[in-house]
Amino acid sequence: MKNMKTNNINLTTELAEICGIIAGDGHLSRYISPQRTHYKVSVFGHKKDDQEYFLEIKDLFENELGKRPILKNRISCIELRLNSKEILHKLERIGISVGNKSGSVHIPKIIQKQHPLSLSFLRGLADTDFSIILKKRKTKPAYPRITADMKSKGLIYDVCNVLKKVGITYYGPYQRKRLRNGSHYTTYQIDINGNQNLDLWIKHIGFRNPKHKNKIENRSSENAHLT
Repeated sequence: MKNMKTNNINLTTELAEICGIIAGDGHLSRYISPQRTHYKVSVFGHKKDDQEYFLEIKDLFENELGKRPILKNRISCIELRLNSKEILHKLERIGISVGNKSGSVHIPKIIQKQHPLSLSFLRGLADTDFSIILKKRKTKPAYPRITADMKSKGLIYDVCNVLKKVGITYYGPYQRKRLRNGSHYTTYQIDINGNQNLDLWIKHIGFRNPKHKNKIENRSSENAHLT
């Protein structure tokens, strides 16, 4: 754990990772009415593939934020949830937006100022919102690709800036036109290709999510070590 005091906020690498998790597939909500007041921090994942990961980050959230989250199995997903005004305000002060954030989210400025925090944020973001693709080849080991595809143009460029600092190269960002439930929207994608980039990622950023780690380890054992 690295502690860094920035703008009177004590930030650890673990807290920065939590911010990345929320930026990737989480949500802060605040509902205030004469009848009730509700503050909620939620993270969503794949009901089957992310079970092991959510058990691990449940401990991460409790150790770092001091409150045990609830895990809920929904019809189509798994949800990690914290109901806390204090925690929501803490995350909001760091720079995590309340409400709909998909098109406007950034890496918070106070995290960008400290490179170790940016790397931890990126690990949390990748664990929840990136894909790893292993392209099979007839005579050579599978070719690895890490892909990020997101609605926020600002966030994808923030990610690129972090990657540049550790020498990871990428293709993009490029726009992709999407259609969902009759609505058109644009996403911004980067592709991080090849063994050398994967090695740099593992060295400087890493993965916590077992579904990503197992994919890489299984490839390594079956097709020889990464170069």
